[in-house]
Amino acid sequence: MTDIQPFSAHTVLPPMAKSVVAPYYDSMSAAERFQFAERHSDNYLNAMRSVDEYPLGAAPSMDTLMANNRRTLTRLLTNGSFSPCRASALYIYRQESNDHEQSGLVAAVPLASLAGLGSVLGYLIAGIALSPVLTLLEVDVVSIQHF
Repeated sequence: MTDIQPFSAHTVLPPMAKSVVAPYYDSMSAAERFQFAERHSDNYLNAMRSVDEYPLGAAPSMDTLMANNRRTLTRLLTNGSFSPCRASALYIYRQESNDHEQSGLVAAVPLASLAGLGSVLGYLIAGIALSPVLTLLEVDVVSIQHF
């Protein structure tokens, strides 16, 4: 059985949500993520940049990129954009934008390290285990699958 665990998190404070919450970045092209992040310096997307979104020849080194991501995350966690949650928990979210709707469950799933599996297989098994829970919560699990 999958070991789903609550974890301590930070949540976005409502007044900051419009500038901090990232769009559906997994459905954006690398060029779209780059352009959005460059135009919105206070967006969380700037805390998880990757070299593949930069134009050819313009990507920083991995060390520089990770340092920039850490700096952005630290700034967002200390400037009043986020509030630490008082207790560990499982988190259910729902996002709506135009004609797209996405729901999910966020949890700590240490399956891969526990069982010695690779992360892809670990997340696949976790998804299989979570699917019935999300169905009970009336979440359309097919609509949130991204491969």
